[in-house]
Amino acid sequence: MARQLDVKRFKTLLLDKRHELLKNITKLDTGMIRPMAESMPQVPSHPAEAGTDTFELDNNAGLMEREREIFKDVDYALERLEQGTYGYCEQCNKRIPKVRLEAIPWARLCLACAEAVDKERP
Repeated sequence: MARQLDVKRFKTLLLDKRHELLKNITKLDTGMIRPMAESMPQVPSHPAEAGTDTFELDNNAGLMEREREIFKDVDYALERLEQGTYGYCEQCNKRIPKVRLEAIPWARLCLACAEAVDKERP
């Protein structure tokens, strides 16, 4: 019975995070489109304005990409929850500690495997 309660709780955590990400992605997307449309007919009065606009658009694009990556991970975690494979490391197949799943419910790897992957990255 305790296992079912955990599944329900993690499903709720994942669905809440999914909803939050959708709002963030929509807000970022709307925020990127509106300034572009508003600024198109105008020519910046100072070159620094163009640089600031470009920086903001690039920054928002990076944030939106990161939110979309997490969104995909959350959806994948929900699929694993339905399949009964949620909470197991994709590399070593050991159980991911509950503390890690509470911090990052969409985690695919246990901490040891995640650290090993991070060390391999340039």
